[in-house]
Amino acid sequence: MDSKNWELSFRNRSDIDNRMMINHKSLYTFALAVLSLLLFPFQLEAQVKPLKIGVVLCLSGGCQQTGTHALNGMMLARDEINSKGGILNRPVELVVQDSREVDSPSYSVSAYRQLRLDREISLFAGPSWSIGGLAIAPIAARDPVIIIAPTVGLEDFNETADNIFCLWPHDSVSTKALAELAIKRGWKRAAVISNTNPWESRLARIFQEEYRRLGGVETDFVEHSSSDATPLRTAATKIRSSKPDLVFMTNYSQLGLTGRALKEAGVDAAKMTVLLEDPQIDVASGALEGTIFATYSDAETNFVERFKSRFKISPDMGADTGYDIVYLYKNAIERVGSTDPLKLRDAILATEMTGASGPIRFDSKGGVIKTPIFKRLSGKSREVF
Repeated sequence: MDSKNWELSFRNRSDIDNRMMINHKSLYTFALAVLSLLLFPFQLEAQVKPLKIGVVLCLSGGCQQTGTHALNGMMLARDEINSKGGILNRPVELVVQDSREVDSPSYSVSAYRQLRLDREISLFAGPSWSIGGLAIAPIAARDPVIIIAPTVGLEDFNETADNIFCLWPHDSVSTKALAELAIKRGWKRAAVISNTNPWESRLARIFQEEYRRLGGVETDFVEHSSSDATPLRTAATKIRSSKPDLVFMTNYSQLGLTGRALKEAGVDAAKMTVLLEDPQIDVASGALEGTIFATYSDAETNFVERFKSRFKISPDMGADTGYDIVYLYKNAIERVGSTDPLKLRDAILATEMTGASGPIRFDSKGGVIKTPIFKRLSGKSREVF
């Protein structure tokens, strides 16, 4: 082949190769476009941000039972909601910090502030006890957030500001009702045992004032700061000498030890307390038998069964209200179509729904409205009194 024909042949082949390359590029571009269209829904799904709820609960120390049960309830609600598409098509995510409230209220504040560093978090659940709630409330009151506690019992918490709510009833109401019950039962001489924690100390004085107003006589008032059993034994001996008809106990975290101290000292009087849960009963080893206490309606049966199936234990204090917090947010967010705290505040306040903890509606200051029920400890059961 001469050089001229060879060059012509090369050019022809080059033209064919170039045309093939162009066709391949077009096909490749077309394939990418089709693939992008097919993957577009999944790309959108990947870009959906979770709806974060900041959780500040006591998960260690003397209040961990309450905090852990509340967290379990929240996780159960989260999983149920996410299995049905989330809230406004966004999956719920719980971002958790341990408030360690019994150790110091400062830990609750640190936990809350740590969560506030994430600007995607404006909805909060917690804390567990009043000692943490009273520390966080003044800070949360100034922040563009909503905070709902599952088990804080002092109205000072939710009444700090209109963006703060509580699903646990005000324990001052049940305390006054217990004072009235005591007088009706003819127990007109009472000794009071408390400690210096905010919730315990406040309720002891509420009982003291209401009991006196109704004509009762206070035989002794004991308030201590130590968690040691020694001061309780000393107090029990002193109380026995005062010969009361009734011993009213607000030192929740030491109830078991208090019951044992009273029994060992031979105190023969009726016993009352504001709250009574399994950990205290176990510590008391039978010494709290017959104690009268206030409670509220039992958790909804289906919730109890789902909780037991998931966690292999029965729900305790905080489980149902923790669960209800997540659904309360869902209810309010879907009604207003937004997670804006300013819009949610009014929606939550106007809520009327039935949750795992029973009917939910709030007073004008964000406190849930419930009627206390009186029960008496009999063995491992609680009988309506």
